[in-house]
Amino acid sequence: MKKRAIFALLCAATMCACFAACGETNPDSANTEQGTDNNTNNDKDAVDAGLLLTAETDFSSLVSDKVTKAQWDAAFSDEGFAGCTVKMIDEQLTQTTNFGYKKTENGFDILFDRTFPMEEQEVHVGMLGHVVGTEITDYRTMPQAEGDPVWYTRVRPESEIDENTMAWELTYRQLVSYDLSGHFEAFGYDETKHAYVYEGDTLVVTYSPMEAMGPYHIKSAVVKFAGSKVAYVQISLSQSENAEFFYYNYGKTKVTIPENAQPMPEE
Repeated sequence: MKKRAIFALLCAATMCACFAACGETNPDSANTEQGTDNNTNNDKDAVDAGLLLTAETDFSSLVSDKVTKAQWDAAFSDEGFAGCTVKMIDEQLTQTTNFGYKKTENGFDILFDRTFPMEEQEVHVGMLGHVVGTEITDYRTMPQAEGDPVWYTRVRPESEIDENTMAWELTYRQLVSYDLSGHFEAFGYDETKHAYVYEGDTLVVTYSPMEAMGPYHIKSAVVKFAGSKVAYVQISLSQSENAEFFYYNYGKTKVTIPENAQPMPEE
């Protein structure tokens, strides 16, 4: 019961984190498993520039590539972010998430391997959802600073499966990006900033269908692409809150169902 409560509090704390202003900086490196993704751009012999992004990339001087509406929407999808590492910086904390997403014959697997500060040390938390049709199997680890993670698992009861729990437990969009898909027309390419820029008061987005978590009114935003991949996003909300997201290591986080997972403690 205590372990389940810790998981719930941890997720709630993450969802409630406020965003505050930060300058564009180079994110630190993050450990990921090596994958085998090999996305390319229109030249079949050229490697997509997004696959070359690393923790050492100078995101502040990066000149964004130009994309079409279809490429924009694809880049801001779960499949578009699949395999990447994202570093989020705000006033409250800096956290790094390795994001894995894999479609299967009857569903998908989705993984979030997070690193963030807790009690003056960096800790890791793993969260994985295995979805087959309408059946969901959850996997979780407890926060830990070092050592091999201990995974816990359970099949989610049908009573807990609805639109809200799917978004809350599996998608965790707030750990990856605001959902900017479908908002290509709201941005214009700024030749001075070498980025897509939005300024105004009409852009409203949400990365969760839960009413308590949205909608979000965007005051300004900056987006940069490398090839077909999102490289950098800066968001300012109308509440004068701000966050930066750095994306790199595309294709290097893969989803593997944990072996020998222990039953998740019941409440």
